[in-house]
Amino acid sequence: MILVYKDINDLYLFIVAGILGAIAEIIAVQFGAWNYANPSSIGVPYWLPLLWGMAAIFLKRFNLQIENYRDNHKDTHRRRK
Repeated sequence: MILVYKDINDLYLFIVAGILGAIAEIIAVQFGAWNYANPSSIGVPYWLPLLWGMAAIFLKRFNLQIENYRDNHKDTHRRRK
């Protein structure tokens, strides 16, 4: 996802969300909120930071699509009223 658009801010978001999401999961697992069937040595799967990073990029781009839709359809809704 990041390589397609090559936006440095997306790369930063991916890294930060991956790290913070994994830390939050580690804390939750340590407190017994849930557990994973095949965790790594720190209690969560190795792929989890990648998932958090991809989720952050997805949410950012989804939000941008909604904003673009709203901006492109503002005048249409005003005319109908």
